[in-house]
Amino acid sequence: MACSPRAELWGVRTHWAVRALAHAAVEWSFVRSISKSTVHRWLSQADLKPHRVRRWLHSPDPEFRTKVRQIVRLYLHPPRGARVICVDEKSQQQILERVHPAGPMAPGRPTRLEQTYRRHGTLAILAGLDARTGRVTLIVRRRRRHQEFLELLQVLRRRWPRGRLIIVADNLSIHTHPGIRAWVTAQAGRVRLAFLPLHASWLNQIELWFSILERQCLKRASVRTYAHLAGRIGRFGRHWDRTARPFRWTFKGYPLRR
Repeated sequence: MACSPRAELWGVRTHWAVRALAHAAVEWSFVRSISKSTVHRWLSQADLKPHRVRRWLHSPDPEFRTKVRQIVRLYLHPPRGARVICVDEKSQQQILERVHPAGPMAPGRPTRLEQTYRRHGTLAILAGLDARTGRVTLIVRRRRRHQEFLELLQVLRRRWPRGRLIIVADNLSIHTHPGIRAWVTAQAGRVRLAFLPLHASWLNQIELWFSILERQCLKRASVRTYAHLAGRIGRFGRHWDRTARPFRWTFKGYPLRR
């Protein structure tokens, strides 16, 4: 019963709770009587957890596996003389000011964070992560358009003026804008865009860094102005680069060989 989709046939539930499962077992005449404690024990013994869910996203890209292999090979075996840079944007980052200051941590008491806040607009973070060293190049701007993405590419080119740059990016429209394509063409092969499969942003290593940035720099921040938050993000990036190391990228999916 716990693994059956019949839960949707009983009331408006989308998944089972222990008490509801016990009630349905009696109502549907599977048993004469059963307690929720017994149901809980049986579910635990069978390692069934109806309250949990693991999400997945199907990619409609017909060349999904081919593109995954190409991206992972760039991480594991980058071409000689080329630098692999993972780029993306974290847009609509809110500038939030807590109404009251946070309470400090004390023995037996965690940090107290004010739940309400004032909004002071948003900003966009554009960043590129060097897959070989783990170092990050970032810019913070008010908006995220192809102009800002082009600015990031130009900053990356100035940081590494020699050799080839392979830019790993998703299929966002600003990444395929005619202005971006024209600039890449003008680089005469020194810059190449390697696009991820559709619905596969998890392949982009910069997402790992954005997660670290969110948890360590942004989640508890209380700021009033764009300049304050932009400065905070910039300092975090510089601090990161002082001790940066590459992510240990592993791939446990299908074999990479043909």
